[in-house]
Amino acid sequence: LSYNARNYERAVSEFEAALPVCGPRKELLLALGQAQLLARQFEKSIQTLREAAKADPRNPLPSKLSGDALYLLGREVEAEAAFKAALGIDPQHEPSLY
Repeated sequence: LSYNARNYERAVSEFEAALPVCGPRKELLLALGQAQLLARQFEKSIQTLREAAKADPRNPLPSKLSGDALYLLGREVEAEAAFKAALGIDPQHEPSLY
């Protein structure tokens, strides 16, 4: 996949094309949100990762990645809330501590 080749824009396109075929599966939403984040599509990433969090409420990663995107947009208060949400799901989720 393009995602592994670090061609994030292409990966976003491929994941978006898979959505109508596969439906909003939690794995696909998480991969799309992460690719959008890496492609610097921060607003899209936040929206997709919120959907991923709803699809898999026990996974702290969508909240943590949303926090990363929010922080990169300069929205520190919202980023902190997202990191705290990730830690609320898994208090041992080390990436959310930084």
